Amino acid sequence: MSILAFNLDEIVTILIVNKIAHKITPLIIIGKHLSNTPHAILLLLNIFLKLLKSYSTNN
Repeated sequence: MSILAFNLDEIVTILIVNKIAHKITPLIIIGKHLSNTPHAILLLLNIFLKLLKSYSTNN
């Protein structure tokens, strides 16, 4: 059994998270420029989690 052996669910989850991460990264960068407060970062994290939930329920 190789270290690189993933099951299909893990691979799909990683791909979905990467896809969302690429979309959310610009938002996080914008958020950091707009405000360095933890509140803004928490708000973006909340949006990210909602996106993650919608992806997991749709697929």
